[in-house]
Amino acid sequence: MWHLKNNLAIAAARFSTGGNLRKLFGRCAYAATHLKYIECLKDLLAVGGEKTAQFMQALPPQNFANAYFTGRRYGELCSNIAESFNNWIFAERPMPICVMLDRIRRMVMKTMADRHDDSWKWTSVLCTEMENLLAKRIQEARPMKVFKSSAAE
Repeated sequence: MWHLKNNLAIAAARFSTGGNLRKLFGRCAYAATHLKYIECLKDLLAVGGEKTAQFMQALPPQNFANAYFTGRRYGELCSNIAESFNNWIFAERPMPICVMLDRIRRMVMKTMADRHDDSWKWTSVLCTEMENLLAKRIQEARPMKVFKSSAAE
C-alpha cells in the first residue's frame, strides 16, 4: 500500500498535492463497497488529473481495493511478510549493516527464547490460547442435542 501510494504521487508528478493524492488513494483502497470506491475514485481523479487516471487504469482494483477483494482482509492491506518484517525492524533499518544484522539477530533470538519459555508452561499439546478457545467451544456445545439424520443411519 505504501509503495502504491508513493508510485501514484510520482506518476502524477504533482508533488504539491502528493500527500492529498496518497490520502485519497487510501480512501479508495479502504472503501468497503463498490459505490463508495467509485465515489472515492472520482475524488481522486478530480485532484490527480490525467496522469492519475492513467495510473489507475493500469492498476486493477482487485489488487488493492477492499471493495473488490473476494477474500477477507480484516481491514489490513499489508499482504506480505516483507512488509511485516520491515515494520518489526523499523528502528534498525537506518543503522550500519553490521549493527543492523546483529540487532535483528538478537531480536529473533529473544523472540525464539520467549516462545520456548512460554511453551514449557503449556499443560497440553495445544498452546494456551487454543486450549482456552477449545474449552469455550466445548462449553457452548454442551446444551446441543445430536440426532440421527435418518432411521437408516
